Amino acid sequence: TWRQSQPSKKILKQWEVFGIKVEMDSQRPPLGSDVTLSCTISRLSDTVSLHWKQRDSSQLNRSKTDQIQINNTVYLTVKHVAVEDERMYECKVKEKGSIILTGKADFSMSKFLYTRHYTL
Repeated sequence: TWRQSQPSKKILKQWEVFGIKVEMDSQRPPLGSDVTLSCTISRLSDTVSLHWKQRDSSQLNRSKTDQIQINNTVYLTVKHVAVEDERMYECKVKEKGSIILTGKADFSMSKFLYTRHYTL
């Protein structure tokens, strides 16, 4: 915050500073599994919002995804992931309707259909 002290006290300029953290429950999910992405902002004011979007698209595929916000975190679950879901999602931070920051969530499909190992 920049403040003027003379001739009278007043705020000249004020900035809002925050950070975001993008995480996923699996970096290499197996084909057909569900993956949950999270985007957390350090401070969420009334003028700032978080949203998950597909890259190069204005909307999410609603039949394949579920999005929910709890406090300062927005979660996106992608159901039955396929190869075309890789590197497709990003978290958008908007202030007063304008995008001010983007965080990308990159995951790649596991080459193995099953990830459990058994000892016989």
